[in-house]
Amino acid sequence: MSYQKKLLPDGSPNPFHIPDVRKRSGDRSKEKRTGDRHKNNGDRHTNNEDRHQANSDRHSDKHRFKKDTFIAIDGEGITREDGQHDYVLLMASTGEKIVDINGLSTQECFNFLLQLSNKYPDGIFVCYGASYDVNMWLRDASKEVLEELWEKNDNNSKRLATDWYAKDRKRYSLTYWPQKSFTVRLFDKAMPFTLKTVKKDGKPVEKWLPNFEASVTIWDALSFFQARFVDALESYFSEYLHTERIGGIPHEIITWPDGFLLDLTHMKQMKNNRRSFTLAQLEQEIIPYCHDEVIALVRLMERLRDYLGEAKIELSRWDGTGTCAATLLRQEGVKEHLQEVIPEKESYRAQLKAYSAGRLELGQFGVYIGKVFNYDLHSAFPSVMPELPSLTNGMWRKVKGKSNKLYSLTYVKWSFDWTLPYFPFFWRDKNGSIYYPYEGEGWYYKPEIDAALKAFQEGKLSTENYTGKIEILESWEFQPYSDYDGTRKLDRSIR
Repeated sequence: MSYQKKLLPDGSPNPFHIPDVRKRSGDRSKEKRTGDRHKNNGDRHTNNEDRHQANSDRHSDKHRFKKDTFIAIDGEGITREDGQHDYVLLMASTGEKIVDINGLSTQECFNFLLQLSNKYPDGIFVCYGASYDVNMWLRDASKEVLEELWEKNDNNSKRLATDWYAKDRKRYSLTYWPQKSFTVRLFDKAMPFTLKTVKKDGKPVEKWLPNFEASVTIWDALSFFQARFVDALESYFSEYLHTERIGGIPHEIITWPDGFLLDLTHMKQMKNNRRSFTLAQLEQEIIPYCHDEVIALVRLMERLRDYLGEAKIELSRWDGTGTCAATLLRQEGVKEHLQEVIPEKESYRAQLKAYSAGRLELGQFGVYIGKVFNYDLHSAFPSVMPELPSLTNGMWRKVKGKSNKLYSLTYVKWSFDWTLPYFPFFWRDKNGSIYYPYEGEGWYYKPEIDAALKAFQEGKLSTENYTGKIEILESWEFQPYSDYDGTRKLDRSIR
């Protein structure tokens, strides 16, 4: 459903106009719901600064000097009649924004972000799906700079920086990790580098290091939720969600206890029409929509942090669920249990050959008319991790036949009727590609061996023409040194 203006071009009322209900008091009485609260909706964007001032104060002033406050960043563009797209708005949840109807330059965007960072030094700057915004921020960068920035992203753990010079010769340092973070720094004009003493191989050495007068990192929070923004809001704030009929049409509304109201239906409509935003919509529609987005994102991140707090997970980075896993592993001292002793190269090679990660196969090419089912286990890997033994000071030993140890791998030969649709064991070629052939041999971990034997015993790997076979030759099994059960820290005396 597209947005409909209140008045038609000739000045007459538009019968398809749908009033917006995003702002109202916390009183939910029948009189309030059915009275005159839509009477002046046509003017709801008049004096837009005043309309959102109360919300801006409520959502920024009380947090302005609070350490580690989330500050959401978002921007919007317009498409002109000739098809050109210009990024005209960049806004923060703290109330600041910059607007340029001719299109924001790269330097304008960078300076705005850096000024915010200086003003809110303890802020955590977040964006939801930052790829579009980063592309717009880099509109004035040359092809060479963009290529260098891309090549230096996640291919290097240190994420090396790329320099960009503005027209006034100010020098910026850029670091981009797609779908995770974007960092921009401004070199000090008078002294871009300083000589500092650092340690190298335990010895102090002097080294010239960059000197920045401002720096900001924008974290992309999308991967925390893996969903559309409106769907994440609906999921995380379901207790505040209700439906109201506006202009005869049901609208999904989120009303927080402090009175802030968000019309999800209206937000979905605006998102669906982003590619066709026009300059005429900027003041009355785009700015209020963007304002609601950044305020809602702050609330979403605060709730996420509350949930993480319940799990006693404190993050120093905000670029996705991988950070949560890394933090949890560090907090639980998992590295203490990874000091594995591998006495023979043969066992190490067997472990490498037995690893294949997840299994993805295309079962059929072409067109299929009918139901398609997707089967998966939620949290399949984490659910079995508590059963893994502590590797520190444990030993591997080779045994004949199949091992009964939970943590073991076995060498098998197999052969099945080639007409079967699927086969249990993978095979990796010299280029690293994985296939699942009908016959072969190799090392495989115990869960894969157990699953294959069960399927074989149930007749799922046999046909009338050929019964098939699985021949077990030998195994490597792991004998833990300690009986660590996950309830205590590893006894360091065993090291």
